[in-house]
Amino acid sequence: MNKYILILATLCTLVGGLVKFNLQHSKSKPCVFRSVMNEDPVDRNPVFVPTSAINTSINEGLDWLKEAQRDNGAWGCGSHRRQNVRNPHAVEVDPATTAMVAMTLLRSGSTLEEGPYSKELQKATKYLLDVIDKSVPDGSNITNLTGTQIQRKLGQNIDLVLTTQFLSNLLDYLKEDDPLKLEVDQKLNMCVDKIQLAQNNNGSLRGGTWAGVLQSSLANSALESAQEKGAAVDVNKLKKSQKYQRANYDLET
Repeated sequence: MNKYILILATLCTLVGGLVKFNLQHSKSKPCVFRSVMNEDPVDRNPVFVPTSAINTSINEGLDWLKEAQRDNGAWGCGSHRRQNVRNPHAVEVDPATTAMVAMTLLRSGSTLEEGPYSKELQKATKYLLDVIDKSVPDGSNITNLTGTQIQRKLGQNIDLVLTTQFLSNLLDYLKEDDPLKLEVDQKLNMCVDKIQLAQNNNGSLRGGTWAGVLQSSLANSALESAQEKGAAVDVNKLKKSQKYQRANYDLET
């Protein structure tokens, strides 16, 4: 399901804002990857450049995701062992992929109350809240699923991490008197507890697979977002996480 993950990543990048790259000093063709890795100069003043081609690509991707959603409101990216299965309706659904798609729908302009994908977002939110509710209270994850493609790429606890991030994002769209807000607040705190339970002494997150620094980085961002929304984040654990992230970056190189 590499195509599936690529669609999600592309949507998140495009909808979040487009950057005008200044490649006048580069001899190679424009390349987003080279710019991200600091191999090509970048214009430090981001400019949103909407074009019909970009809007068409985004809309086609969103429509594809709508058709790929399952009846229970979830999406799945498939098993790492069975990457030949390309049909989104033939793979097992998982919280991580569902949370990522849900964040994409939010960033595309839909909310739980309005927008072309509000119904899909409602179903996805219900699925994720139910998954958290049914999870082991003192466990460090929200699912018993193992071996999914997204877990293989981003860590064994990525379902928990991305769901936490989604709940923090969702709170921006819930009014204080919305009955759902209290439940989202409660579930967000449950997820925060689980992330901190899965934290190693050095601030990293357990179950990182082949690219553990990615999972730990996303977990750090999830904790920071949750703290900003008022969740009960352990300040000492957050500092450990931030210290671990800084240790992975060498200013000189």
